[in-house]
Amino acid sequence: MLVGMRHKAVLVLGCALLAVMLAACGDTQPLPDIEATVQARLAEERVAEATVEVRALALAKVMAEATAQAVSTAPTGQPSRPFPNKPKYPRLDSTLNKLVGQIGSRSIADIASSAPISIGDLVAVTVRFSHNSSSIVDFLESVGATVANIGADYIEAYTPVTVLVPLSEQDGVLRVETIIPSEPAVTD
Repeated sequence: MLVGMRHKAVLVLGCALLAVMLAACGDTQPLPDIEATVQARLAEERVAEATVEVRALALAKVMAEATAQAVSTAPTGQPSRPFPNKPKYPRLDSTLNKLVGQIGSRSIADIASSAPISIGDLVAVTVRFSHNSSSIVDFLESVGATVANIGADYIEAYTPVTVLVPLSEQDGVLRVETIIPSEPAVTD
């Protein structure tokens, strides 16, 4: 009797399982047509690409016309802005070139006073050098300059305006620059 009940229970459970499977698999909705969906999306993308290409071609045409118009109206031969003049003394910075250019037209003390830092007819400069520092220091002291600092590749000194050009031409001198005082930081 116990065996008979087991068979009936297994049979009932099997039927219930079969009913659940049929209910799950027997969905009545049709499967979507994948091929038609892919074709529709491809068609949308082609339309979008064509629109972008048309816009790009139109923009390129407008740019080409604007460039052609600008070229046709531009003056020929000379650039729109003249190039700045090269400094007469390339080893002197622009400030020192201006000071040296004024020699003979103003007094030496007036010229020196227009430098950012000066004492009398001496201007504060940094001499950048590659070698031969001792002969550069000797030259500076021989012309009445006051050497303030000597570093591994620079000398800071108060130098007469009249010897800036000969100083820049010394052996080993790479550049002579104006010393510009630091400005306090602006805080608000």
